[in-house]
Amino acid sequence: GYLDKVRLEDVRTFERKMHQFFHQHCQDIVDEIESKGIISDELNDRLDVAMKDALEEFNFIRGVN
Repeated sequence: GYLDKVRLEDVRTFERKMHQFFHQHCQDIVDEIESKGIISDELNDRLDVAMKDALEEFNFIRGVN
């Protein structure tokens, strides 16, 4: 899963940063989930890319490879 490489003690921090990331960089995804209440295959693909990007940014900030 997405959090496999996040240390247990960093999960809450990642969750907070992930929410910030989505609101700053992926507001369209947030809006679509809130307005439609369902996750289509296309939205799921966009979520996958966004989650990977959020993890990459989090790991970069944390200095993790």
